[in-house]
Amino acid sequence: MIIILITLTASLCRTGCASTAQNVYQTPPDLIKNKEKSTELHCSHSILNYRLMLWYKQSENNQLSLLGYLNMDSKYPEEALRPKITLDGDGRNNGTLTLKNLQPNDSAVYFCAASQAQCCRLLCSLTKTSSFRTAQMILLLTL
Repeated sequence: MIIILITLTASLCRTGCASTAQNVYQTPPDLIKNKEKSTELHCSHSILNYRLMLWYKQSENNQLSLLGYLNMDSKYPEEALRPKITLDGDGRNNGTLTLKNLQPNDSAVYFCAASQAQCCRLLCSLTKTSSFRTAQMILLLTL
């Protein structure tokens, strides 16, 4: 059985960070799923002129991985994860991360982030190794 819980709010900022976690929201507050099922994680923000929504996974060893991002209504999942995840929505306000075929190795902390992008190529290279926006986190546990 897989359990997903929102656990805390984190502030992960670099230069140019201006918003607070109260502007980025994730749901559901908790969710129970069986192995091999799918689940949706929802994110929304109310930050004017922020058009990027990024999804991250933080594994047990605290390694942070970019899963993909929405740039306005364009979807950019990481290539290796395309069979595992689906992104939907619009980076300017609401987005959904769908995790398919849940397995124990999907246990991690998941969170979304919002960003104001000046240049996508520069931003994408930065976000693969660092985070610079506030977010609520979702913890995925296995039993």
